Amino acid sequence: LGGPWDMAAGSITAPGLAGSGMQSSVYYVPQRPYNAVGTLAEQLCYPDQPPAALLEKGELRRWLEYVDLGYLADGRDPLTFEADWQSVLSLGEQQRLGILRLFYHRPKFAVLDECTSAVTGEVERRLFDLCERLQISCITIAHRPALKKYHQRMLVLTGRPADDDGGFHISQLTSAPLPLRPRDEDVCVHSVISSYLSSRSIKLHKSNSFTNGLYARRDKILAETSAASGGCHGKAAAVEQGSSDGGDRRGPYRSPLANLRALLKIGLASRGARWRALALALGTILRTDLYWRVWMSVGRVILGNIALDQRLVARGLAQNAAFVGALFCTDRACRHLSQQLLVRIWTSLTEKVQGLFFERGVLHYALSARPPLVRNPA
Repeated sequence: LGGPWDMAAGSITAPGLAGSGMQSSVYYVPQRPYNAVGTLAEQLCYPDQPPAALLEKGELRRWLEYVDLGYLADGRDPLTFEADWQSVLSLGEQQRLGILRLFYHRPKFAVLDECTSAVTGEVERRLFDLCERLQISCITIAHRPALKKYHQRMLVLTGRPADDDGGFHISQLTSAPLPLRPRDEDVCVHSVISSYLSSRSIKLHKSNSFTNGLYARRDKILAETSAASGGCHGKAAAVEQGSSDGGDRRGPYRSPLANLRALLKIGLASRGARWRALALALGTILRTDLYWRVWMSVGRVILGNIALDQRLVARGLAQNAAFVGALFCTDRACRHLSQQLLVRIWTSLTEKVQGLFFERGVLHYALSARPPLVRNPA
């Protein structure tokens, strides 16, 4: 359909296939939409470049609110901040962004390939209701019967082309919506979506204002608590300053080796854990030596057979049986020690984290940090 390969035979007829900008006629929304490295505005307009009207934070937020993604515009400047959105956004957020692209481009036809598998039923209903109002004909690939009510016809592929029906059959859906009216190219997408949301009493900024209210209430309580405690006021103020400037609060970078050393220091704090770790290390060394001796005894048996020396063969078999038995016991002991050591390390780490979490009101300081830039609020 995109035209990268020439056809050997036959013909393909599709809207917009002959010209450039195929997304104006047919737009494909997959289960995991593609997100390029760039700004949030570029993700919305992909594969086009953002127009001048969209290079305003208020306009971008207005679009994002249509699919409950307005919180993405609250952190770093969404018009200049670039990120790998494929790894930053969850699957549900990526699917909602793909649905928003469909509204933005408003093609004549939309091919929807399981594009609502990770979104709520409300967003799914909003997609098909708005496609009907925006005069977008949907060709949906799905396995859920609940989507039948949004379509007029159903094509079922049986996978048996030798049958009388050629391997497919088309059925009319009784609960389908009315056919689309002649397409009006001058429709304002904002007006259509705003009218639909108003008719269903959906308030776009309700969740954001509610969240900001919770932040303000929490900050007030935290300030009162810090003022009463005296010594902790500076720490609370530092946390608030770090959360208000929108900067990175992850702290200095630590190498994986340093993190491992810190974890082992906490996990091996008890004497029992250290003795088990030492015994496990000695058992691992002993097990390696026994493996070598087992193979050496096998070699003696082979040499005895070659030299026709029965005494050497008997000695090799006896050594092999002894070493295999010792190896079996050592392996079982190492496995038992490793399980006990893992439990003790896990217990020590859990106790340490709980102690830090509740020590001197750390719980309140942790709650004082605002959420990161792009995280699923659910």
